[in-house]
Amino acid sequence: LLKRFIINIVEALIYDIKNILDKGLVAALITINIKGAFNIVLINRLVLYLYE
Repeated sequence: LLKRFIINIVEALIYDIKNILDKGLVAALITINIKGAFNIVLINRLVLYLYE
């Protein structure tokens, strides 16, 4: 069940990226390991910084 869920998420991501690239836009992907080495980082502040 979890494996199928992950496959669906990846398929949706690929579909969205293809649509964006077909429109001549740029796609970017950020992954964050929230439970890993970056526990001290304020996630909202990081996302805001990357958005700017």
